[in-house]
Amino acid sequence: MPVVPRLDYDSGVPVYRQIFDAVVLALARGELQPEEQLPTIHDLARSLRINPNTVARAYRDLEQAQYVVAERGRGTFPARRPRPPKPTRESLLRSIAERALGECARFGLDQADLVEFLRKGTA
Repeated sequence: MPVVPRLDYDSGVPVYRQIFDAVVLALARGELQPEEQLPTIHDLARSLRINPNTVARAYRDLEQAQYVVAERGRGTFPARRPRPPKPTRESLLRSIAERALGECARFGLDQADLVEFLRKGTA
């Protein structure tokens, strides 16, 4: 995996969820390609110095959410996701944008702040 998650033990977010979110973000950014194998549970646990059960839970949740596919004997890979039709994409994007703007408002940010941030890139 090109991006090994940076764990923040003080964030209040469980470690398995931080791994889940890091994989989803890597997929969204195109940093993780469909043919690219994720690290094995034990390799990732070793590199992050965490219990393998924590990684296993993150991978299981990723598979249940259909972000990844575990292939017996081969490993875990990003799932191939068909792109939704244009009307559905627009509806999904509208819903995402509305949630993002709602979160911005909670923290005193506005639409211009969000647009500027997205134009710069989220990296």
